[in-house]
Amino acid sequence: MRYNINEKMEKVINDEEQECSEQTTELLKNIVAETKLVRNCMVYDKAGNLKEENIDFDGILEIVGDWTGYEAGCNELRLPLQSIQPEQYLAFAEGLGRLLSDTYGGRECAVYLLLVEDEIELRFHTIRENEPLWLDENLDAYDCPILCWIQE
Repeated sequence: MRYNINEKMEKVINDEEQECSEQTTELLKNIVAETKLVRNCMVYDKAGNLKEENIDFDGILEIVGDWTGYEAGCNELRLPLQSIQPEQYLAFAEGLGRLLSDTYGGRECAVYLLLVEDEIELRFHTIRENEPLWLDENLDAYDCPILCWIQE
């Protein structure tokens, strides 16, 4: 496991990292429970009505470029800032990544927390051998605070 944060996120995260609270742990469990495999991709499906046969994968891949892009695009969750306390960001990302991995056969995952305006943008995807991560490894190139947790 490794993580990468940009300078903007360093200013947000408290140096004294804490374990996930009961509320935060419940949130990550709910996210995993509302995720399923679609074409070997972990896809967040809160409504539970996503059907693989209704998806134009060729069209989507023309737009997003690869399966990592598809997965990260499907798995964009917007959470209120108060959903996760800053000192729990890393523990939350690690907990979500490990729970996704355990649920989906040990696959390696990447989890991103981005602070965008007054929300936490959460994204996750499978790490694929022949595809890059969703974001560039130089997170300082982005304008918002970002944490990227990578399972190895």
